[in-house]
Amino acid sequence: MKNTIYRFGTVICVSIAVLFLSACFTYAETESTEPQDKQKAEEKGACCDEAAKKAALNVKVEQVQQELPQLPNIVMLTQDGETVRISEVLKDKITVINFIYTSCTSVCQILTANFRQLEKALDGIDVDREVQLVSISIDPDTDTPERLRQYAAKQRIDLERWTLLVSGINSIEKFSRALGFSNIDKSTHAPGVVIWDDIDKMWQRFVGITPPHVLSKEIAKLPAISG
Repeated sequence: MKNTIYRFGTVICVSIAVLFLSACFTYAETESTEPQDKQKAEEKGACCDEAAKKAALNVKVEQVQQELPQLPNIVMLTQDGETVRISEVLKDKITVINFIYTSCTSVCQILTANFRQLEKALDGIDVDREVQLVSISIDPDTDTPERLRQYAAKQRIDLERWTLLVSGINSIEKFSRALGFSNIDKSTHAPGVVIWDDIDKMWQRFVGITPPHVLSKEIAKLPAISG
């Protein structure tokens, strides 16, 4: 009974945090030509970044370090319409992976904002650009390459380091399951991040809204970065 009450309480806390943060990030992403409005949006975004860190404390973060699992070598499309194999994308790189969809107005907004903050942090710890970010859409019916490009522009994504990918739903399901994420249904999927180190053959999985400073700290410990 205690465990049931605890889990229910955790779900309620996370749901409230997600709704609040979604509103914050939506406001922060609003474009404006007025300097004062832009400054207010940036201040609001900074507030939300801090709130995201606090909200993450209410989420269980599962961390796994073990030998790399066998991944299905699925074919995917980039935001530029380029056809790639996932093995080509991951080869000899450290890749931080999340699963999103562009029409999401809640958790995915937070995941993208966290990746954007992580991207900034990587500029200070990854001078050789060994680390890349990959967001995989779980809504292939809507998220065409053109839609992904529009999303990248709206979210101010640096496509030099960050790639958006999409594939058929069956392929995405196989890939996500291989990483330990069994549910990629748009309405019920749990947020999560994977750090896939193809250089030193190790990986970590985080289940929950993992704040960017936690991810950057773990990345900084990897041999290819710390050595």
